[in-house]
Amino acid sequence: MDGRVILVGQNLEAALRALSSDPDYVGGLKIWVDAICINQKDLVERNRQVKRMRIIYGKALIVSIWLGKVPDDAIHDVALLHECIVKCKDDQTASEVLEKVLADPIKKETIRNSIDIVVSAQYWTRVWVIQEKCLGPFNPSILFGTFRMGLIPLKNFLQRATNIRGAVRAREKVWRVLKLVELVEANQERVRRGRAQTAEERRKDQDDLGLLLMVGRLAGSLDLRDRLYGLMGMIPDYVTKHVEPDYTKDVSEVFCDFARALVSGFESFDIILTGTTDSDLELPSWVPDLTSAWDPYLWGTDCDASWGQEAEFRLENDGRVLVTKGFQVDVVDGTAPHLGWASGGLSVLEDAVQPACTTLPENANEAITRTLHRAAIYDCHTGTTVLDIPWLDSLDSNDPNVIALKERGWGPVLNHANLYDLNQFRKQVAAHWRPWGRDFKSFFPRVEDVGMCKNPKAFVESLDKHVGIERGLDLRDQRLLRAYRYAATR
Repeated sequence: MDGRVILVGQNLEAALRALSSDPDYVGGLKIWVDAICINQKDLVERNRQVKRMRIIYGKALIVSIWLGKVPDDAIHDVALLHECIVKCKDDQTASEVLEKVLADPIKKETIRNSIDIVVSAQYWTRVWVIQEKCLGPFNPSILFGTFRMGLIPLKNFLQRATNIRGAVRAREKVWRVLKLVELVEANQERVRRGRAQTAEERRKDQDDLGLLLMVGRLAGSLDLRDRLYGLMGMIPDYVTKHVEPDYTKDVSEVFCDFARALVSGFESFDIILTGTTDSDLELPSWVPDLTSAWDPYLWGTDCDASWGQEAEFRLENDGRVLVTKGFQVDVVDGTAPHLGWASGGLSVLEDAVQPACTTLPENANEAITRTLHRAAIYDCHTGTTVLDIPWLDSLDSNDPNVIALKERGWGPVLNHANLYDLNQFRKQVAAHWRPWGRDFKSFFPRVEDVGMCKNPKAFVESLDKHVGIERGLDLRDQRLLRAYRYAATR
């Protein structure tokens, strides 16, 4: 480069050799590789380049994703997966492709193995690659060895596969890839829309940023400051204008600067709900720890208690103390156990607080549904919710209740991957909590009381709405959990 020999790592060398024979590059193109184009040892240059990422990737003609070489013993498996993915131009096609390939037991196992290989690629875990996919062209190409596919067809395939019980093993890794693509789509929409002008558009920006920070928390970076700086190109400019990248600052100072920028930019405290987690860093309680995998904002309640009033606040003690005003509205009478993944399964991380109030609301299910509506990003006032899915002690295919439900048309619901999550959640809560002094099991219908399932799609959608798939991230089922945790208030 510039007449000099540049030493690069093996992975970059393999990527460059692969690109040299790729159809998009055979005519010759200038390429941007941050490991080469940014002097990583020069802090001043790194500070300057961080602010240029949106321009650099935004002007890119092509963005190519290099997942690495395919292991020799996996080439056959990945070839079948590649054959399926390139056909998945939309959701309908993806459903048809999956239905056909999963009907063959041998191909089903091959697909499961190859999905694991693709989503386990180290590429997906790096914080800086998030901007590459989101700020460049809409459907970047994925290169995996000699295989080439689009990011959107991959998303279509994985989206359908993850909802089929047994089709995917590494669901948390699939979830991460799907959320990355969701960010790509959200950023494209923001580009089309332009700068947020209305309160609704700002709220959408805030929700998109919550997802961005969540994905960034799960990504890897050698420098913890990159948990922010590696995402700067995707954060709204009315927030980033309050942040000056500076690699000479320590991590806690960088995160404090960002928290102040969030409050100033959004004129709201909602996004700094992420600061309510325990942290090993010396952070004020209201400052988000961007190294923590747990993000209360993303899994929190969507509520406009202030009715659109702007946040009033001031900062004291060198900006480490946030002072504001508020109102006492109600008292939480009880909370369900805080559940998360530990020791290989869904476990109780924090004990329940049994509610003292035992007076059941006039319509308990309606009260819980209202809470589900506030805790989810979907409208739960219409259609079916998880409260309408009958209680099952076992999901074994030979269980009499499972057989009975299949005979009544409940097959699509029983085959949904999230039903397994729901069942684990229900059992754990039932073992540790009695809302309004009643068995948790009593809030769900019994198998013998349900009839023919004439519209299984409604129940499948309810599982998509309220039940998560984030195994291993201590996030699973938090929307549903939160709904029950706060249903018993007085």
